[in-house]
Amino acid sequence: MLKYKGHYSYYEKYGVIIISIIVNLYNSSSNDVISFNWMINDGDPAQSANEDLSVQFEQGVAGNYNVTLYVTNADGCIDSITKIAQVVSEVIVFAPNTFTPDDDERNPQWLLYIQGADIMQFNLKIYNRWGEIIWENNDPSIPWDGSYKGQICPQGVYSWTLETKDITTDRRYRFDGSINLLR
Repeated sequence: MLKYKGHYSYYEKYGVIIISIIVNLYNSSSNDVISFNWMINDGDPAQSANEDLSVQFEQGVAGNYNVTLYVTNADGCIDSITKIAQVVSEVIVFAPNTFTPDDDERNPQWLLYIQGADIMQFNLKIYNRWGEIIWENNDPSIPWDGSYKGQICPQGVYSWTLETKDITTDRRYRFDGSINLLR
């Protein structure tokens, strides 16, 4: 007769965000378990005999990953449980707030860094203090050099907006912020 049940849990709030692709697996089986065998599809490690462990999934690959725990007690009874670790994509944006296009080769251009976005659905606009669009770009790899119509922009604060979509779900995002242009 089986008196215990293999069980485990993993911490998740809304799935595992791709930027943090390490999942901590915690055994919560009964106290009489003497051996553990984890099987993690597409995880690293793919197999482990540790009671608890941290698993890394491939960066940038969203999906549902089967995680199975096999446990054995002192009487030789074996039990298993399989759960799904859901790794979800999320659009991550890093936008520096200051740059110095002053020919000293330090921070000469402003470039927004983005992950998880559909680059075919990327629209970045930079505005002056009067709300006029002074730079628009549809390629996330092209930086702004601090100019407008070939002229150097004055030192000051500029605002930006980014509209894009999630690469896997087509969910629309809008981000905004400000840039300090220093000379």
